[in-house]
Amino acid sequence: MRTRISALMIVASLAVVTGCRDSATQARTVNVLFPSPISVGQTFLLMGEDFSDPGDGCTMLHFQGQFVEPDGTVHQAMYTTVAAYDGILTEPHQASDVTVPAGAALFRLSRFGPFQVPFVDGGDAVGTFTGTVTVESTLPDGQVSQSVELSDVELTVEPSIIIRRFEPFVGLSEDGEPLYAACGAPALRGIGGLPYMLEVEAVGFEPEFFTYELHGFNGVSEGVVYTHEAEGRADGVGAPETGELLLLDQVMELDSFYWAIIRISASVKGSSGEFVETVLPMSVHRPLGVGVDDGGWHVAQHYEPVLVSGCVSSTSAAPPFHYTEAQSESRQNAVSITIGLTEQSAKVLDLDPNSWLPGITLADSVVCSGCTGPVCAEGANAPGLYGLSYTLADAHVPWLSTTDGQDWSFTWNEGTTKQEFQDRLAEVHGMSAESPAPLIDGALSIPLLAKTSGKVSTSLSAIVGSKRQKAWEMEGGCRHCGASSESNSVEGLVFGGVTFDSWTDSLQSSYVLTPPVKVGAALAEHEVSDDSVVYDFGGGNVKHVVTVGDEDAWTQTWTATSEYTVNAGTGLFPAGKSAAWYRQTSRVIKKARIYSYNLCGVRELAGEMTFQEWQWNAAMKLMDSCSEDDLSPPDTLPPPECIIPPCN
Repeated sequence: MRTRISALMIVASLAVVTGCRDSATQARTVNVLFPSPISVGQTFLLMGEDFSDPGDGCTMLHFQGQFVEPDGTVHQAMYTTVAAYDGILTEPHQASDVTVPAGAALFRLSRFGPFQVPFVDGGDAVGTFTGTVTVESTLPDGQVSQSVELSDVELTVEPSIIIRRFEPFVGLSEDGEPLYAACGAPALRGIGGLPYMLEVEAVGFEPEFFTYELHGFNGVSEGVVYTHEAEGRADGVGAPETGELLLLDQVMELDSFYWAIIRISASVKGSSGEFVETVLPMSVHRPLGVGVDDGGWHVAQHYEPVLVSGCVSSTSAAPPFHYTEAQSESRQNAVSITIGLTEQSAKVLDLDPNSWLPGITLADSVVCSGCTGPVCAEGANAPGLYGLSYTLADAHVPWLSTTDGQDWSFTWNEGTTKQEFQDRLAEVHGMSAESPAPLIDGALSIPLLAKTSGKVSTSLSAIVGSKRQKAWEMEGGCRHCGASSESNSVEGLVFGGVTFDSWTDSLQSSYVLTPPVKVGAALAEHEVSDDSVVYDFGGGNVKHVVTVGDEDAWTQTWTATSEYTVNAGTGLFPAGKSAAWYRQTSRVIKKARIYSYNLCGVRELAGEMTFQEWQWNAAMKLMDSCSEDDLSPPDTLPPPECIIPPCN
């Protein structure tokens, strides 16, 4: 029962051996900081010297040792979970009697547990863990940095509230009993517009009352509050017989997703005002979502440099040789889309790719290159990432259908109409006509994803990433932030979400939908065709997110050298020499991933979008003469090369 947070931190140092394939062994220091004691759901941090940003890789923590209950019962304990890279220290930080220097890397275990005491079968006992911790970082290229065992770690787990069940209602059995998703573990994420059941358990204490404060539910902006008198250590909300509805709000049109907050507290029976609490920030999504890579634009192709000026010779002191456009060039920004057909999705997708729009294709699979950690598809990886095991079935996947590849319809309950589902929900939950309507079917589209990419909303008291002290500010952006939330009553007590969902880059441009092999083939603006499709990402250039056969929208997709700031302008060359200007065109790409989310909130990689834009660079070539033998592109421009196919 915590009424204050202890200032004590356990700090330890160790040597880390780098398993680099082509580098020498390197010594590193890790300072592991645990709040003492800790409860299920809390956040803790690790600080390490000489650790590099793992990028889209993965950092895992491995606990091994013994867990001893207060009555002396001993359990062999093993626990593996993922941690997020949270940045670096911008100034030295004092932890116990150890000073961690500025520049040390900061890693975060967002939610300890995450839904149980992880050191004991059943997850329902308090006690003390003693043993070792190993830190292992895997970079996208496979390079592994693994610490030696950090020994003599002691971590006390105090009374906690654990979430046993959080899953959506999906219908009624033949006997009229409510059916739920049966995920096997609390949902990783929520699906907007679906009703949920929440069950909790008090561990290590006897509760007197349970209070639930919920934000992002039932369409109530100020939050929903339920209070129950305890009848044992287990409790819950959302069960039909209680009449307490837990309907997640739908995701707003301009948001990629939002963070809901589940805050649970329980008073301790027989105490003088003591209570135990937990908070769960949870991301809430549509069945399909998109994330734009935040790694910048990548060069996909360098084209042959072209001569864009006359050749100038001088026998006396040469005046400045200005770069001017002797010939202009126009190229079109484009996007292509690939939808992956996995073994599981093949059972539920009604697809006819022969009728899809050009530029949208179906593939046997979509590979997320360079994804080794939380950014890649979870599926079977969820147990290894979060210590959770999910029962993944066809019934958990939305039934999707499309006729053109860009406009999708979905249902969570095949064979049941929306009205039938709402009637059943009203029957078992007592919903009134004024209650928010559930979302068991609807429409999604790639244009919708285009409109929402990059923006995320947070419910009351949700913090993106972790609470930061002055010395803990990040340098640079946060790749995998997730969310956290502070205790309402205990200063410094922070609880985290399970996943590391975060905002992504936003695009503010218009792109024509076209197959990759046709990108860059046109060198001049052509008259728009009647069936051309243009996506306006960010909604800033044209009137609609998607337009078909529209000349204004088509024009927005073109970029020209006359409108582009070329990185050159004036050159000087000595008397007796000649000079000419060359301009090189380069094609650059950025990726966006399309994800699907099942009823258990487990994410799968469903597709990929490739955005293609153009860059130009000019350079002056210094020559002995203006003869044809001397007229060739300067060495300062890269040679023509196809770096990321397809190329043309």
